[in-house]
Amino acid sequence: MISEKIIVALDISDDKKLDEVLEAFKGKDVIFKVGLQLFNAKGPDIIDRLKENGNRVFLDLKLFDIPNTITEAAKEMAKRSVDFFTVHLLNGRRSLTFLKDGLEEFCGKEKLDVPEIVGVTVLTSFNEEEFHLISGGTSIKKMVEILAVLGYQAGIRSFVSSPREISLIKGILPDVKLITPGIRPKENLDIKDDQKRVLTPGEAIELGADYLVIGRPIIKSDDMLGAYEKIVKEIEERKEKK
Repeated sequence: MISEKIIVALDISDDKKLDEVLEAFKGKDVIFKVGLQLFNAKGPDIIDRLKENGNRVFLDLKLFDIPNTITEAAKEMAKRSVDFFTVHLLNGRRSLTFLKDGLEEFCGKEKLDVPEIVGVTVLTSFNEEEFHLISGGTSIKKMVEILAVLGYQAGIRSFVSSPREISLIKGILPDVKLITPGIRPKENLDIKDDQKRVLTPGEAIELGADYLVIGRPIIKSDDMLGAYEKIVKEIEERKEKK
């Protein structure tokens, strides 16, 4: 189903707004993304609340630390039944392998489901000019390729990338899953914010994205469920025209 491909980003911290979002999607099998804003506002108990509500949780804290620290953090996520969580691929292959092996061993002993490790490539807030300043001249696409292959070698099979790099990653690693932020419905493409490399939902799915992370176009709408369903319809219409 198309709706299963959409991850709703809860980039909020206000109690009233959070209640409104959860009420709007009550009874719906929605994947919610919990990022730094909501996690710091509500703490890890927000994960329990979403799971008790019947939702799947994509915990987007982008772990970046020494191998033991990120592995112990991931174990805590597994205890709370997080479905997916993000880790920076810049941690390096040795650290990522340590994480994957340690998490699987722990979950096996504790009889827990193993959360999906999602490797972060290059943030969608970067454009080429800005990225060159911190990469020594390496292009975004080249760095995405390097990091995706490195993560794959460490056993990671899910990645975050902007929609502009979907074809690149799928071309070299066709069996991986891609979670794609930087998604804007057609009527929102001209809105200026911190997302630089964006596409419409239909375009991203057509290119091979497995999940779309969409926040502001949904949760800032006066009719959140309607906005969500409109995006689903946009994707379905794009697929029908293909």
